[in-house]
Amino acid sequence: MGALVVGGYAAAPGPWPRACKLSSMATPPSYEQRLQSLRILWAAMFASTLFYPAVPFLIERGEPPPDAVLLIGLAGAAVASAMASVVVPGILRASALARADLATREAPGQVAGAGNPFLGEAPRRAFVDPRAAMTAAFTSYQVAFLVGCALSETPALIGIVVASLGYSPLLAIPFCVASAALIAVRFPTLERVLAHVERRTGAKLPR
Repeated sequence: MGALVVGGYAAAPGPWPRACKLSSMATPPSYEQRLQSLRILWAAMFASTLFYPAVPFLIERGEPPPDAVLLIGLAGAAVASAMASVVVPGILRASALARADLATREAPGQVAGAGNPFLGEAPRRAFVDPRAAMTAAFTSYQVAFLVGCALSETPALIGIVVASLGYSPLLAIPFCVASAALIAVRFPTLERVLAHVERRTGAKLPR
């Protein structure tokens, strides 16, 4: 293969078409970048719940509010959505991991020696493909995280509906506080991303 002339200079011969093709391929985002993206989404959704308490005070109330039965029903719907925000993400994550390739093998423990005078460690479980297991952990967590945050935001929206129906704006504040608390406790960390996979398989992923 002849030399490639670039800008008047001859470059060394080589498999240029393949090299150029590989260099043009986009690199997949790292796990740190994926975790950072989840944290940005969390911050945006949490910040929105901080503005919701002000919305009921901006709504013009016309007709008198309905009886208390409707208010109780809306409060029940808010409680149900809060409970769903805890239960549903776990179900979705377990379902996603059940379809993932999480094969493990037995890894030998440390052997007692000069630098390790104690007894050797018991054999432990390790992933056959740690990268695939890490990808499955992030993918399943992301779906569960987004669904959980959406359900956590529902009580605040119900609180705005309560105020729009003519009830006191003060009644909407507990709904908004509940949503803010439910989203606040969902701050994404690497431990939370990996914990479900590790508990399910008994193997540890690299940190």
